[in-house]
Amino acid sequence: MGESFDGSSIAGDEMLMPLISSCNIACGQHSGDSQTRKRSIALAVRNGVSVGAHPSYPDAEYFGRRYMDLHGKALVTVFMEQIDIIALELQNHNEKLHHIKPHGALYHHLMKHEKDAFAIAEEVASRYHDSILYGLPSSEWQRAAEKFNLNYAREAFADRRYLPDGQLQPRSEKGSVLDVSESLDQIREMLINKRVRATDGTFFSVIPNTICVHSDSPDCLSILKAIHEFLRSENMQLSSSW
Repeated sequence: MGESFDGSSIAGDEMLMPLISSCNIACGQHSGDSQTRKRSIALAVRNGVSVGAHPSYPDAEYFGRRYMDLHGKALVTVFMEQIDIIALELQNHNEKLHHIKPHGALYHHLMKHEKDAFAIAEEVASRYHDSILYGLPSSEWQRAAEKFNLNYAREAFADRRYLPDGQLQPRSEKGSVLDVSESLDQIREMLINKRVRATDGTFFSVIPNTICVHSDSPDCLSILKAIHEFLRSENMQLSSSW
């Protein structure tokens, strides 16, 4: 959330906040500005929604969805500067940073790249040890969290299609973003049968701690409402604690 400028997305965020338990706030490198961040964080706090940082590659032109050749200390610096921005604003509300979830191409890079995942996790552990890392299960990012004794939330996606290896189907491929009906079917499989169907029709096991719905998805509001109805029917509740 907070992925706009001059606070222009706040109206959309206001409709979504009552339907979620935690949110990822853009840190300014792929989208968002100071005014929007502050308003989005204040809105989350008013709604009792746990706030996390959503750092990305410095790539506003491609919305952070393009890989960049940035590694080692340079990447750690870019990453941590973004975390600090969100954590500092949260201090103004007497709140702590709940979690950290990389955005876009950086998310996928850290799931697979051991050296960068470990370098960032080590720095996070030294400064934000109580924050949770969000990411794919059985990834380098999870292994890095375990190495440095950070809490890790295994993330699943309601609105994205999966490849057989557990990675997300690239957005550039047709059918990678799910509609309301498809998202609800996927959530049902995840929460009831503890599995997800991949692009080749096979299933693999998932036991998520957190479920993501992208706020820039055209069907986001409808997907969230459908998920709420499903959770109520199954006597399940949303929570950012686990």
